[in-house]
Amino acid sequence: MLVGMRKRTALVVSIVFSGATATGTACDSGSKRGRVGTSTAVGAGQGGSTVAAGPTVGVGVGSGSGGSDPNVIPDPDGPCDDSIPVYEDDPREAARSIGLCKDKSSSDDDWGVISAAWTMVDGSAPPSAIEDEYALGHGILDVSFGRSSLKPLEGKRFLMLSTGAARDPGDTGYAEVLDKGYTGLAPEGYPQEASQCEGVVTGVPHDDIALEVTMKAPPLAQGLAFDFIFYTREWPVYICTQYNDFFVALLSPRRAGQTTDNISFDGLGNSISVNAAFLDVCNCPGSGDCLVPPADPVYTYACDEGDLALQDTGFETDPLFPEWSHGATQWLTTQAPVGPDETVTLRFAAWDSTDGVYDSSILIDNFRWLGEVEGPPVTEPR
Repeated sequence: MLVGMRKRTALVVSIVFSGATATGTACDSGSKRGRVGTSTAVGAGQGGSTVAAGPTVGVGVGSGSGGSDPNVIPDPDGPCDDSIPVYEDDPREAARSIGLCKDKSSSDDDWGVISAAWTMVDGSAPPSAIEDEYALGHGILDVSFGRSSLKPLEGKRFLMLSTGAARDPGDTGYAEVLDKGYTGLAPEGYPQEASQCEGVVTGVPHDDIALEVTMKAPPLAQGLAFDFIFYTREWPVYICTQYNDFFVALLSPRRAGQTTDNISFDGLGNSISVNAAFLDVCNCPGSGDCLVPPADPVYTYACDEGDLALQDTGFETDPLFPEWSHGATQWLTTQAPVGPDETVTLRFAAWDSTDGVYDSSILIDNFRWLGEVEGPPVTEPR
């Protein structure tokens, strides 16, 4: 397998997936769309949980914005991210960028954000020695990121977490490949490998980044939800290898029936990585399915959404294979049950495995409290 550009010895896997079904596999089947066109929010969703219509508890597309969804409990202080700069270091401002606007007052009956902190993915504090490198892993982006079809879902900003540089390609500090040179400890329950990647064990977390928010749910809340996009340069070369980048959303206390705190996973329980079933924003030469990795085809990806949504993000082209794009998901929605007035901590965390190059980035936006939720945590295309 061709590697180049970094010191990796990729593992060649022999399992061939002919396509995905509604129950979820690593790859999708069907006709690959062209490189030019519109990107629509469709995909093969999984999971047994749905948002019920429920009682009218308020209106709002997200906690920080107005709208017409009767199941969303609006944040009275939102939206609150109009002028947050890309380089903002205050973690409370990062929480505002995703729609968490209201602070909890000292009153026992009040609800809202209690605290926000930048952490390592295991929840520990970042060492002071890596302060500058760590700060490159978070950024507050606006509509200048990507094509005009990619807009914040609430307010005017969204949060980016990255194992590389969380920057728009036009921002100071942007780098296509960035090894920041530090390591951390995996969250509890990890490493946790994709179910289809038999025999693969991912390595020590590198270049990890996490935003941890503690908050009290509103008295009418039955759940929470947020939206995200996962971009990765691990596609197309590093499917099912020790080098995968991960994104997890760790909600504590742990929800009933779960073995880890993570609430963002595909229908097979795989954490969000290049191996998750949702990766369908991608492209390759020709008009048929993409066989990846290009140097030794073993997986089939339909890339149903093409690569338009990758343009102007820095993920549009793989330098090893210039006719190939990198890969991403569409907007995905994670929702999970919470109790009324429950105090919870949600840690959004991303890391690279084994080394710190070929990075992944995650856009996060549109946090909201829900008035009714059925079933366990679930992630589905928006």
